Amino acid sequence: MGASGQTITVEEGKRQQRSHAALTVDKPPFTLGDIKKAIASHCFHRCVIKSFSYLIHDLAIATSLLYFALVGITALPSISASSPDRSTGPRRAHEYDHHVFSDYLLLDNIEGLVLHSALLTPFFSWKYSHRRHHANMYWRKDEVYVAKKKSALPWYTPYVFGNPVGRLVYIVLQLTLAWPLYLVFNLSGQPYPRIIITCHYDQERIQSEWEWLRDSLATVDRDYGVLNHVLHNVTDTDVLHHLFPSMPHYHEFF
Repeated sequence: MGASGQTITVEEGKRQQRSHAALTVDKPPFTLGDIKKAIASHCFHRCVIKSFSYLIHDLAIATSLLYFALVGITALPSISASSPDRSTGPRRAHEYDHHVFSDYLLLDNIEGLVLHSALLTPFFSWKYSHRRHHANMYWRKDEVYVAKKKSALPWYTPYVFGNPVGRLVYIVLQLTLAWPLYLVFNLSGQPYPRIIITCHYDQERIQSEWEWLRDSLATVDRDYGVLNHVLHNVTDTDVLHHLFPSMPHYHEFF
């Protein structure tokens, strides 16, 4: 009988040991410092002029989209939806949060506050939660990027995500409904239990296997074609970004 008072049979104990062994992965034979030494030092240099050029570029596109919408030109929903991404966007948020825009922290905070406030996004709250994401790397203490257990997935999962039509419907629903529902009801976010129960055991014993560098290397770069340029390579350089969040996006390919 365990310390928690739960009886564990011999077979159950063997099953947990096999599960634990299957999850065990050796740590990388190198350190984060070794990786950094292999990267040219100029890649970590912040250039405020170049950063402002990207910001002006994005604001110009967002202003153009707003102009076309105001003069009555029928715009595709994707065009109007892309305007926030061009005015602040994922990479803009990353740069202000990670102090990558410039060498001046005050300047980064002021710009982040102004541009995020324009989209009704609390900058400093987002800054805190995003750093928790980087610290926990999709683990259970993450804010929103919490991986679901296979046993917790609904029965229709393989039918919806196993074909192009199902994935297309999911993407449309995600873009039109998921974001408002997340804001209002915390849909898909970190669960907040009403009663906190302290457990002195971890049945799956996964937590002991968590390691920041290994999990950072396990992130995935996804190629979205032309959208890579639109989003300033926030998706196809995700591994590098999680390893070195202070590296400006315009140096991640050079």
